[in-house]
Amino acid sequence: MTWTTWTGQGATGHGTLWLNLCDPDCAAGKTAYYPVQVTLSGVQASSGHGQWFKSLAITWESPRPAHLPLSTYGLVSPS
Repeated sequence: MTWTTWTGQGATGHGTLWLNLCDPDCAAGKTAYYPVQVTLSGVQASSGHGQWFKSLAITWESPRPAHLPLSTYGLVSPS
């Protein structure tokens, strides 16, 4: 990832998502590479761990893999 912005409200960057295609199976599957933009948002406070981002959104810069239905993911609080 190369982060283009990083503030107290969010972050945006560009990078490459690596995805195991699991064909013929996940152990022998080839890796595909997809250029993406990533946006982090939803700053939350965590006791003892500081602030963290609650949401990760992917903008595909090439066609999205068909078996990945989501483009937005909820992140888990540090504990």
